Amino acid sequence: MKKRPKPSKNMPKGDRKVAHETSRLRLTKMHGMGVALIVLAFAVLFVWFNGFPGTQPAVTPTPPVVTPSATFPTVRLVKITTNDCTDCFDAELMTDAVKRTGMKISSEESVDYRSSEGQTLIQTHAIEGVPTLLVFVKAGDAAVAKEISSFMENKGGGVYAFDRLIPIYYDTQAQKIVGRITATFIDDPRCLKCVALSLAPIETAGIKIYRKNRVDYDSQPGRELIEKFKITRVPSLILSSDYEAYENLRIELLKIGTEAEDGTYIFRDYNPPFRNLETDEIEGYVSFIYIDDMDCPGCYEPETHRRAMENRGVNPVSESVYDVNSIIGKEYIEKYGIDKIPTAIISPEIGTYPSVATILEQIFSEEKDGWFVFRKFDALPTANYRDLETGEIVIHNDTMSELVIPVGPDGEILIE
Repeated sequence: MKKRPKPSKNMPKGDRKVAHETSRLRLTKMHGMGVALIVLAFAVLFVWFNGFPGTQPAVTPTPPVVTPSATFPTVRLVKITTNDCTDCFDAELMTDAVKRTGMKISSEESVDYRSSEGQTLIQTHAIEGVPTLLVFVKAGDAAVAKEISSFMENKGGGVYAFDRLIPIYYDTQAQKIVGRITATFIDDPRCLKCVALSLAPIETAGIKIYRKNRVDYDSQPGRELIEKFKITRVPSLILSSDYEAYENLRIELLKIGTEAEDGTYIFRDYNPPFRNLETDEIEGYVSFIYIDDMDCPGCYEPETHRRAMENRGVNPVSESVYDVNSIIGKEYIEKYGIDKIPTAIISPEIGTYPSVATILEQIFSEEKDGWFVFRKFDALPTANYRDLETGEIVIHNDTMSELVIPVGPDGEILIE
């Protein structure tokens, strides 16, 4: 049998209230980036290493392994390196990819892109980015062409080059390093429970963040960024235009943010709590009120609703429990026309969480004052409750096991 909290000595008989404040950040929710970025972590991991249909993979493709024969031709490899760019893509990975085809390597050499030989190779073969690898074969050799054309570009004259620009690299036309992302966090140090944005999903996918900056939203640099990019909520995150070099990352990030005219990326999919800069108010602090029944020890625990919401990213800041026979409990019952208990009443701030929108729509009613009241008892098919119109207790379950709200893959409540 579940234990009931004792009434407070300072409250009228029958009234009881349990309130708590929590400052724990939900680290299990990717440091608060929200459901959208939790999904992004797995999505980026997949597409970064496999590529989207119709797009180029972001890493060196693995050529098929071929068993060399006596007639299989030999090739010469020339790596164009970037010795002054220590964080640029490793051209040796390209060499390994070619070697895995089984082709015979007659010789290997490396030339720096800044050298006269490197510049000649870049201009002669129209190389757009380095480091890269050139494969020299006998012109017109069909066997080689068949094996390497799937992952290398035919430059003509028996020369093949990797056709993918893999960040970080040196753009030979723009004459600059591409792919070094600068991340700028716009923080609100006065909002201790606001989400702590994290780059973990991006960095886990193998993408390097070259520089990280943090600015207070109320500082001069913070205000300038907010005005420039029309940011309406903080904390926020800005990525430099170099993120565009990561094609698969860009596709995913644009689902949860926008791109400015200069190519800068601005994260827009805010998970509460956050500060609304238009009202200067913190949004997403949710309060839960439970109307319980001390005379029904077998009834389900209304705190079930709070646990279900927490699992979907909601940040509760207070909980209050009132008995059906208490003064305050009766006031809530009359105010919202409650006809079954136990039940839960949730503050309007719950509406700032997109992750629970379906649950609210299906099993809660939205009242005129913006609060939400649990109504759909069919969603808890094993829950015992009291029907206030008849006074009867509806029994579905004679055990005191914890109840779980069944939720489908799209957030819908599964009602039997």
